[in-house]
Amino acid sequence: GAPRSLGAGSTAAAAAALAADFPEPAFGDLLALGPHLFHSPPLLASACRLFSAVVAGNLERARGGDAGARAALVRADDLLARALLPATSLCPANPATAAQLWACLAPLPYADRFRAFAAHRAATAASPLLSAAARLAVVETRKILRRLHAPADRRDRRDALAPFGRMLGKAAAGAPLAVVAAVVAQAEPYPNMIDPCVDALRYAGPLALDCLTFVLIDRLASSGRPKLKEDGVNIADWLAALASLAGTLCRRYDGVDVRALCQYVANTLKESDPYDTLVLSELVATMAGIPPTPDLSEGQVAALAGGPTLVEAALSLSTGSRAGGARARARGAARL
Repeated sequence: GAPRSLGAGSTAAAAAALAADFPEPAFGDLLALGPHLFHSPPLLASACRLFSAVVAGNLERARGGDAGARAALVRADDLLARALLPATSLCPANPATAAQLWACLAPLPYADRFRAFAAHRAATAASPLLSAAARLAVVETRKILRRLHAPADRRDRRDALAPFGRMLGKAAAGAPLAVVAAVVAQAEPYPNMIDPCVDALRYAGPLALDCLTFVLIDRLASSGRPKLKEDGVNIADWLAALASLAGTLCRRYDGVDVRALCQYVANTLKESDPYDTLVLSELVATMAGIPPTPDLSEGQVAALAGGPTLVEAALSLSTGSRAGGARARARGAARL
């Protein structure tokens, strides 16, 4: 019959009907094409719409225990990890393609999205074609990061970083996972680069920011490095830098998933690992404007019994900063 399209205003029932009408062998054909879907952007867009239709039609039923819906979602996840993500990373930088792919991923829980990112990273390491594309994206990103600088004046900083932010956003639209991994690798050993790198990500799309959340948690969880310095007392520099980067990113961009970071901290506490609570401390300090204050004077303790303005003034005496404006703090506290 005539081809059917899935528009922005389609209902979940229409999406389910589209998924049901799609021939079963077509999934195998798309999987066989795999990363080579990038040769045909219209076909890639159609595959993204198919994925969205399958998710929209089966996600709620799978949560209710429907075995058929779960099988359909497993098939869709396979299509995502083996075809859609690799093909997008091979496409020339195209924000429309990245936006289409994010529309597919957004309805999924963050655990499913991160599982797909991990599978894509493993596939990249095993494929010469994907590895070459990732290396090219990393080289381009490093060229941009080498030119970053942060003038003292806020307005001058915004004007100076805007061209590099556009270039970084364009690179992230093509290979988001490789680009954000290079950004984190640059900011981790050089804490003074955190603010310029975060400012340069202002033009990154939601897909790149979600990949950034995944990369942050992955580096926190699988670094294999000691979390304390050799003195056994102070936090290691790499952990302090990643915690500061996580806090700054969550304060600036709503696309960074705070729930995933908080869940990671909760999981480490369940395993009797208290050092990653530094991440939670940075989130509270930067987003809600409540910095850790181990040493308070008697006057500051008494001021904590007052209203929000008095509490803010009392806490700012010990930190010297207010972590952004009142509106930004209110928005950050609401996200937490």
